[in-house]
Amino acid sequence: MTTPIIPPDNGADPFYHPDAPTGPVPVIAPDAMAPGSSARSRTPILLAVIGVLTVALGVVTALWVSTSNQLAATESAKAATPNLIEVAERHLGDTAVVTGDSDSVSVVVFDSGAAKAQPGLRAMLDELGFSSAVLDRMGQTRALDGTRDAEGRNCNVTWTYHPDDGLQMVFEAGPVK
Repeated sequence: MTTPIIPPDNGADPFYHPDAPTGPVPVIAPDAMAPGSSARSRTPILLAVIGVLTVALGVVTALWVSTSNQLAATESAKAATPNLIEVAERHLGDTAVVTGDSDSVSVVVFDSGAAKAQPGLRAMLDELGFSSAVLDRMGQTRALDGTRDAEGRNCNVTWTYHPDDGLQMVFEAGPVK
């Protein structure tokens, strides 16, 4: 025989069925049901992630600033390095033998043209940032003195003198040693 279905009363459960199995009601932990408990457990993780991202951003920013400063310093040094062939040809083009490129120039002044080359050589040394004593040292160099040197602004010069070959100078651009 079948059990008749009893229609629900006012306020009764519409899903009630007398033959439905009943058993123990599963117990749900009160913490799991509490609103915001999962948000509370995620807070330390979110703070850690935000902290790591902040540190990473700081490192990337520091690297970017450092690289920018290094590039600016390199460009500044490159701009300050003289184009030696232009300087030498402008000051000594007609009075000396000038060969080389923008970074290294060889200049030879023979004894016969030393008087004519002196004003141009002085102007060239001044433009390259050498002290005024360098020209005097060049003029007093003897064959026995060997190779001499001097430092200017972003370049240096070495020179020798021999009566047969004249005053031979090599200018090199770049950082002074």
